[in-house]
Amino acid sequence: MAIQDRVARFAHIWLEVVAVCLCCVSAGLAQTETRQLTLEWIFGPEGRSVASVPATAWLDDGSLMMLDNRRPLGERTFERLDPATGRREPAVDAARALTDLRTTLPDSTPQTLAWPIAFDGAAQHALYVFKGDIFVLELTNSRFRRLTNTPAEETSAGFSPNGRRVSYVRANDLYCYDLDAGREIRITRDGSDTLLNGTLSWVYWEEVFGR
Repeated sequence: MAIQDRVARFAHIWLEVVAVCLCCVSAGLAQTETRQLTLEWIFGPEGRSVASVPATAWLDDGSLMMLDNRRPLGERTFERLDPATGRREPAVDAARALTDLRTTLPDSTPQTLAWPIAFDGAAQHALYVFKGDIFVLELTNSRFRRLTNTPAEETSAGFSPNGRRVSYVRANDLYCYDLDAGREIRITRDGSDTLLNGTLSWVYWEEVFGR
């Protein structure tokens, strides 16, 4: 088939797709044009769901981790999407994970499994901070592992590139936790109100890093 013919065929198919989409949109508008738009609807569950999109994170193997916030609360869980096939399958048992977390934080357990700070590249762990302490959700068994339990708050948590360590800041000093060895390693010891290790002052957060 000549190049011109291929281009013409592609253009024809594309126009058909656009026409179908326009028809669907028109039908939807026709059904909702008499609906009253109110602040209650906009900020209510239905209005928020219209603009909601799934939270996503790409993994090392090219698959996509996602959390579809448009689903009912009881059905929300992390799913792993294969872009080649479009297949979605659960990556964790959310109900079991929340039950396990409730044994550690009985008064602060969320109703649903929230999107974490980060996943490791192999999708073995998800990173959380609850009440100023670091937790890791082990996706393979749907259980939470508490890494820190200190009066001082831990911040700026993140996984190492290989996913085997978790870094964080406590009292302006930098620490990391070795997940294999199960121990904390202190990296700096000179942190103070004027010397910040592993974190940034508010000016850099606001004007540089946050952008």
